[in-house]
Amino acid sequence: MAGVLEVLGRGVLPALCVVRHQRPAPWPVVQPSSQQLDQVRLGVCFKHEEKQAHKTSMLRYGEFAQTVSGRKDDVATLLNTEHQRQADENLRRLRSVVATVVFCGKQGIALRGHRNESAASRASQTANPGNFAALMNFRAEAGDKYACGGFHQAHGGKHVTYCGNRIQNDIIECCRDEIRSALVQAVNNSPFFSVLADEAADCSNKEQMPLVIRFVKDAVIREEFLGFALCDSGTTGRALADVILKSLREWGIEMDHMRGQGYDGAGNMAGRLSGCAAIISESYPKALYVHCASHCLNLCIVAASKLTPVTNMWGVLLDVSMFFKFSPKRQSKLEAVITEAADGERARVTKLVDLCKTRWVARSTALVTFESLYEHVVTTLQDISTASRADWNAESQSAASSLLRSVTSFEFLICFILTSRIMARMHGVTVSLQSSSLDIVRAYRQLDSVRSDLANCRSEEKHKAWYEEAVALAETVCTNLIMH
Repeated sequence: MAGVLEVLGRGVLPALCVVRHQRPAPWPVVQPSSQQLDQVRLGVCFKHEEKQAHKTSMLRYGEFAQTVSGRKDDVATLLNTEHQRQADENLRRLRSVVATVVFCGKQGIALRGHRNESAASRASQTANPGNFAALMNFRAEAGDKYACGGFHQAHGGKHVTYCGNRIQNDIIECCRDEIRSALVQAVNNSPFFSVLADEAADCSNKEQMPLVIRFVKDAVIREEFLGFALCDSGTTGRALADVILKSLREWGIEMDHMRGQGYDGAGNMAGRLSGCAAIISESYPKALYVHCASHCLNLCIVAASKLTPVTNMWGVLLDVSMFFKFSPKRQSKLEAVITEAADGERARVTKLVDLCKTRWVARSTALVTFESLYEHVVTTLQDISTASRADWNAESQSAASSLLRSVTSFEFLICFILTSRIMARMHGVTVSLQSSSLDIVRAYRQLDSVRSDLANCRSEEKHKAWYEEAVALAETVCTNLIMH
């Protein structure tokens, strides 16, 4: 019975109350006497069972007994179990968030919209909350129960979703660190590597330098982008060399394995005394500098295009492209002429290609497109220049008339044919030089082949054939073969 007494040397108390009660008993503890024992036998101590301290002790004893016997977990264990359950559920929700961010990154999809920061925008059915929020809603609608709702927090904190822009940026940075760590490990496991870099200004007008590592793994040449380095100390050779070395060391690259450097031919990069390559070679003499072969080829084309007739031809092509590009009405007229010539069938090419300002070899695509649409361009310019003022304004007619005279001159046509045929011969090697799997032996072989082909183009037979092509192109628009 609950009123069992225990002699503790100083008095008589209920045994369970002594064991389980945490605070001193509210009654005095005295030495038992024979009279007290008689009172217990008479049931006087049963009054103790009605006290709150006794009831609390009995309740705690019951929980203690169940815990010891394994029939029930203690409070600390229950709290820890609940905490673990919430942590596991939060982890599953976080996986949905991370998976969505990674998906957008792999597909090159922008995460945020214009007004997705407010909760009202994310909850609205009509507003565009951004790609990330829309994908999270799509996952929830598709049955992913962890893609909706918030995360549990300890201490009764605010119910959060971890879908904000800062969390997205943190996840992107974590992915960046994981990818970079794997790449650095692969580079360090390779016996040698080369570094490729080229500074450029971004849209915020800050000078940044992309750093690419070229190495061999499992007999396969790889070029991997490691990250951007901010050139906040200037663009001198010393400043750029310090940025490259500091960035590679911070990322964990073993610099003693560096055997090559690849930059453009600018003075701050390739200078013999104070260039970036020379300064790095002082610390790592085995890292040989190689001027980018594709950049060298581009410089050769730029130098060859400085001839006045060729420069004028490029200027006319640019003006014609801009004439149609910045006017939907003119572009629609060109497309109508192309469709009419195709007997109502849908034409595969209806727009002129812009001229690339930096990679001149890429202009070969613009030359091919212009040649395929040449007859339609001339027809469109004729229609605009001879139309009534009610259809076209004076500015459009004046520009069309000027361009028509330029594109129908034989000097333009012969320069166009010569440049187009030469650029076509160099387009393949330019694309090949941009390949990450190309080695130096194959690069020299392809360049020697192109050089030999261009030398053969200087023959009288080749020039005569190109002249006849220019004449045939002129005859399609009935141009008078007159050299201006």
